Amino acid sequence: MRDFIRGLAKSETFRRSVVDTNSNYRVVELCLKRLLGRAPYSEAEKIAWSIEIATKGLPGFVDELIDSEEYQTSFGDMTVPFQRRRYKDRPTNLVTPRYSDYWRDRQEESRYKWGDINNFRELARSIQVRQVQQVQVSTANISIPDMTRSEKPKDALASISSTASFPVR
Repeated sequence: MRDFIRGLAKSETFRRSVVDTNSNYRVVELCLKRLLGRAPYSEAEKIAWSIEIATKGLPGFVDELIDSEEYQTSFGDMTVPFQRRRYKDRPTNLVTPRYSDYWRDRQEESRYKWGDINNFRELARSIQVRQVQQVQVSTANISIPDMTRSEKPKDALASISSTASFPVR
């Protein structure tokens, strides 16, 4: 079973659908979830595994995961990897769902209200469209007030010293 999982992770289909469509960081996240049954512990772990992908390529990265002690102690040679550290009563695909056409179509049906096309035509005809009159504006007609101050404000006690890296009071 372990070599079968290794073969799946190194397959052209996996490469095309997961690796080619995601960044190395996302590939690490997905492979840890699918091959070790857990999410990355930290950003540092994601970065470390991304370096493995960059140096050894996808086959070397997959071999590192499958041959790891964590994989061996969690799944052994004859167990298909499953999601570990899961909260009770939460769906397994909560973080990274991949819905089939059946599920997507079911969601789309509940989103839209179906009915007779004539009802929509009637609605479209009832909308009153008015033409907007365009007005030419000249920049010569715009007056910008002078905002410069003639005197210094008296309550500003801060001065900037060129030798200091912050205002001196």
